[in-house]
Amino acid sequence: SRMMSGHFKGEIPTHILSCLNKRVVSFFNTYKADYLFGKKSLQNYKEDLAIPFKGTDISYLRKCEDGISYGFKLFGIWFKTSLGRGFVYKRDLLEEWLNGVRPLKTSMLEIDGNKIYLIATFEIEHEISALNPSVIAELYLGSEYPVLLHIGNKNFTIGTNEGFLHRRLAIRAAIDRKLAAFGHCSSNKEKLKRNKVVERLREKDRAFVNTKQHQYSRDIIDICIKHGAGTILLCKSQNGMDDGNSLLKYWSYYSLKEKIKYKSTVSGIVLIEE
Repeated sequence: SRMMSGHFKGEIPTHILSCLNKRVVSFFNTYKADYLFGKKSLQNYKEDLAIPFKGTDISYLRKCEDGISYGFKLFGIWFKTSLGRGFVYKRDLLEEWLNGVRPLKTSMLEIDGNKIYLIATFEIEHEISALNPSVIAELYLGSEYPVLLHIGNKNFTIGTNEGFLHRRLAIRAAIDRKLAAFGHCSSNKEKLKRNKVVERLREKDRAFVNTKQHQYSRDIIDICIKHGAGTILLCKSQNGMDDGNSLLKYWSYYSLKEKIKYKSTVSGIVLIEE
């Protein structure tokens, strides 16, 4: 803390320094025993680290004239943020924040190229619902449908093959066409142009997968709450679902599991992995 204040005092807001110091100390204390016994190496902090700040540092939060975007002031700088399409629950959180119902906790700004992302953190209360822990929802990742859910003698399918797989294959085909169009790049200028075009498509692919995972994980939790399932069992693929046509290889399974884990915790559902 003293070192950061000595180097950056007057140049960086002190709230950023205090939040960053708190984050580093907390991470170190969590893995202190592993450091001492040589089980884990010290954390590396790169230059693209997200910038932490306190929720009270944001002021003048308001909805823009278009009715979709939101504006606020952070450290004397005006920002305008847009949630894009399909993020209704995020818009609900911002509306609650705007109306003073739900305060903003310590959050971060992440700079990715020419884009700035607000990683907002809110305190979420556990949803109170009549869930029975003995009612188990078995979850599979399938080949015909991205997600299969079994609750008792009822089966549910979430998403469609066409809505997920075909879209991703179309993006990958577009990447291959761009690479073929550029051919062999002999100059650095051509390589930079090619990489910029290809990276834009890859970013679309990552954003598409992330959006679908949010939608599917929300649908899973909604079905469980509707049928009173208090436990989700993440199962391995069923027989015949791990062939070459399986959608499993097109998923970032860990990311999907983390989204399900977060939403299930908020809803009071126990998550078990087979």
